[in-house]
Amino acid sequence: HLVVWGGFTNDDVDAAESGQPSTESVYYGAAYDPLTDRWIALPPSGLSPRVGHSMIWTGDALIVFGGVSPQGDVLGDGGVLRAGPVSTGGQITAPDRGDLTNGVWSRFQAGELGTFAAAPRAFHAATFDGTYMVVSGGIGPATDNTTQALLADVYAFDLQRNQWSTFAPADFEHRACHQMVSDDGKVAELGGLKPADI
Repeated sequence: HLVVWGGFTNDDVDAAESGQPSTESVYYGAAYDPLTDRWIALPPSGLSPRVGHSMIWTGDALIVFGGVSPQGDVLGDGGVLRAGPVSTGGQITAPDRGDLTNGVWSRFQAGELGTFAAAPRAFHAATFDGTYMVVSGGIGPATDNTTQALLADVYAFDLQRNQWSTFAPADFEHRACHQMVSDDGKVAELGGLKPADI
């Protein structure tokens, strides 16, 4: 399936510019089945509307994190949609295979790291290395009347323990709008914008 979640509509942008709340914000998702040419709605997440968030697939769960609201606030929360059993006609036909449309969301907050105050971010990179969701860089919220700054930190979310950890490898640079890939326990960053580009 092709899975989409979140994003803004033109109404979101117009509402933000006028200072009015939007009634068309996209805070939901859907899965597209190319075999049946059909879209199926995902369960409601309870997350607020956002764009510039990351979304990864772990093999049995979808994780959405961060982003920016229609009002321009950088967000530090996320959600995990754990896939449910596959059912046909009300009968479970594949209990060991994941179906996101029968899944259940749980929410988390990056601020739960305590001392890791820079957790909220948008336009960051994320990947899944088999155990952790690894998140890197992005644009953090403005502090002390300063402009939003590019981040160079890296941290990981353990899906099984619902626990965060952070580290600062020397070869990770400040950047946003980049990509991150993992393979065989190794993680690499690709492209993006650096401070001189903004």
